[in-house]
Amino acid sequence: MTILPAELRRLRRENIHLDRRMIILGANITKKSRRRVIEMHSGDSLGDCLMAWLTARPLPDRIFAGNLSTFRRHFSRFRDKLGFAWVNDGLRHTAATYHHALTGDIIKTAALLGDHDIRTLDMHYRGLTSKAEAEAFFALRPGDFTGDSTAIGKDASVSGTPGGI
Repeated sequence: MTILPAELRRLRRENIHLDRRMIILGANITKKSRRRVIEMHSGDSLGDCLMAWLTARPLPDRIFAGNLSTFRRHFSRFRDKLGFAWVNDGLRHTAATYHHALTGDIIKTAALLGDHDIRTLDMHYRGLTSKAEAEAFFALRPGDFTGDSTAIGKDASVSGTPGGI
């Protein structure tokens, strides 16, 4: 998703409108203090992917109920289990890269990120992956998960990841 870690920590269930297929990030949540809306259109690869992940289990009041230290610890544990290096804002960059490849529309990608510098975005995200790879990425869906939905726990499970994690 194109939400920064600090924004994720401030995100609440009331910001996620599954019935309207949108996430509304108020100015009190976003880095740049500007309201941002993430639309999850039906039939759209990104929208259907987000809806699948958001509806996989009941949403807690606080999407991530923890402080920065707890947040980093949980994601470090998950990263270590998967055996890859963590990149700051890597999930956001990944989503932007695949979104741009999927749509070919840097304006839409910029709007999704809440960014206005389309030249820099275009320079960073154009041509890094193919549309077919983007479609495969957005086709990823959650596996069965019985752990704490507010954090990635020791027994986290995501289908399609190495090692059965």
